[in-house]
Amino acid sequence: MYRIKKGGAILSTEDGAVYVRLQENGVYITCPEHEAQGIVVNGGNIYALNGRGGLPGLEAVTVEEFSGAALIAEAHSELDGLIAAARQSLISPPSQGAPWNAEARYTVGDTVEGGYVALRYSRGKDPTDTANLGVYWEMPQFSYPAWSDIEDGTVITEDTIVTHEGKSWRCISQHIKSAVYRPKTGSSKWSEYTE
Repeated sequence: MYRIKKGGAILSTEDGAVYVRLQENGVYITCPEHEAQGIVVNGGNIYALNGRGGLPGLEAVTVEEFSGAALIAEAHSELDGLIAAARQSLISPPSQGAPWNAEARYTVGDTVEGGYVALRYSRGKDPTDTANLGVYWEMPQFSYPAWSDIEDGTVITEDTIVTHEGKSWRCISQHIKSAVYRPKTGSSKWSEYTE
């Protein structure tokens, strides 16, 4: 099996690798790995192989071969541990948003300090370890509306977060959007927000 990674995060897991190169006529053909400039991912998307060159305009990925049997054995072991602990009534769900604990058992949707969200069952898989991002944990990216995109006259409620002049701002007092109440330091309506 193969892990296709983009920027360190797993993009796809493939049963087999379909390597390609670009011919002079602009058509991709399959080829052996040592001749490859790219790889087919998810049954049709072509990505450039990192460090191979020759495919401008395509995002680059790395390919790692791994044992699918080892992954299944690990999943079996985790499942066996989960079932045994459940039978003994030893599992207490982790507190949402609490600091990560190596001994806690996390399942899909659990959250830990730092905004990490569990993608699947795990125990001992540190969310700050980049090898675990995209496999066991994800770090959702938040985007807030730009203050300039909000129509004048709109009611802005407390705790609304917006961006303005390169910073994020949290509304601390409900008001109606106008140039008078734009986010700024010392405002009675806004405070600078950091996550």
